[in-house]
Amino acid sequence: MAEIENILSRLEKIFAEIQLDYVIVGGLAAIIKGKTRTTTDIDLILHNNPNKIAKFLEKLKKNNFDVLDEQVQWAFKEGTNASIFDKSSVMRLDIKIAKKPIDIEALNAGVIEHYNQMKLKIASVEYILLGKIWFLGDISDIPDSELLEYNDIIDFLNVFVNNKESCDLDWLKKKVSLMKLSSTLNRLLTFCSSNLL
Repeated sequence: MAEIENILSRLEKIFAEIQLDYVIVGGLAAIIKGKTRTTTDIDLILHNNPNKIAKFLEKLKKNNFDVLDEQVQWAFKEGTNASIFDKSSVMRLDIKIAKKPIDIEALNAGVIEHYNQMKLKIASVEYILLGKIWFLGDISDIPDSELLEYNDIIDFLNVFVNNKESCDLDWLKKKVSLMKLSSTLNRLLTFCSSNLL
């Protein structure tokens, strides 16, 4: 976790300096809102502001990140994640520009969290759960005995259990229904209930 904290400390300063809106999603958001586990990447969604993104990339270079300009520009143009590696660890940043509606919504719904004396913008519980379901897709072919072999399922269960009192489950059900993944959500909730997680 020391490597993650080092990177987050650098990112916190960079984002404060250039005032670029961002949100942490994915595994690290699930760790912060759920249960500690290991991860080798930090997933970020950035506000679509080309001038500030250019400044952000330059600041990353000056803060010990290996930014391969052509690869990053290609990924941003294609609407995929750009991977940027930390030169002093095995960690990487997976960065996406908020262009799709779900990414813009996740960015706008992010909440400021205090994490190890840092202030970071983290995806809301609902968007963490929604992201896990979207990434998992249809899980009907996975036997119950194998569900806990998937990090995204474990993340979903941990985040849901640790935040079920504050989670807007009706909102989540509506969003998942639009994605045609209600069966995945229902299966995870049933698994959670039957295993008393």
